[in-house]
Amino acid sequence: MLNKQAIAKSGSEKLRDKIKKIKDGDVDDDKLSAPDKSLGDHGVYFFNDDVNSGSVGDAIRFILEANLDPDCHWDHITMIVNSPGGYCTDGFALIDIMMGSRIPIRTVGIGMIASMGLQIFISGEKGHRTLTPNCMILSHQYAGGSWGKEHELVAAQDEFDALTEMVLRHYKRTTGLSLEEIREHLLPPHDVWLTATKAKALGVCDNVKDIKPIHLKNKVIKKTAKTATTKKPSKTTKKTVKKATKKKK
Repeated sequence: MLNKQAIAKSGSEKLRDKIKKIKDGDVDDDKLSAPDKSLGDHGVYFFNDDVNSGSVGDAIRFILEANLDPDCHWDHITMIVNSPGGYCTDGFALIDIMMGSRIPIRTVGIGMIASMGLQIFISGEKGHRTLTPNCMILSHQYAGGSWGKEHELVAAQDEFDALTEMVLRHYKRTTGLSLEEIREHLLPPHDVWLTATKAKALGVCDNVKDIKPIHLKNKVIKKTAKTATTKKPSKTTKKTVKKATKKKK
């Protein structure tokens, strides 16, 4: 049997207990504000990993569940990105879900966003892609390789060409740069390291600022049912109707 003290308490009961303990001098004041909810409860997803099928799968699941939940009325989702990059195909799977989300997805870059991690970051809602001042950004051409018979290598080249076109198209769509500018500033033969300020100048982000928890707070869209109302005709309308009726007779 469970002891009564072992039974989970609701958030309000926990808060009352904390207040009582503070009054009794058993708990420090700063412990009163200890959160009872996770980031996900606030519509915030922390992408803090390499880009692979596992990390991308978790992010996709979070977005789809929010989109499909009839009781979810967030005005946006915040995705915080700190990633060294990874597999292109996995990254574009997440990007396609982000682009198709009915709930706008705002992105925040912290630490380092590199390679495919950068591609995910720039997929956020335009006007709401924020880099923290000390975030480092790396943009470079993808790396890959293949071996086999001649026909296999030809097929592999077709794959590389398709991937190159995909990356260039995505950069153009999200930054507004021309293909020539992208090749020069973001995808030259060498790695390109950018500060947050330089990234903003190239259209990679929209804002550079420190992030405070209040900035990540979601607003809930309240849906109100529309009720049909009928207006009573004005006095002038009534008179007009009477006159028209008399003429008709």
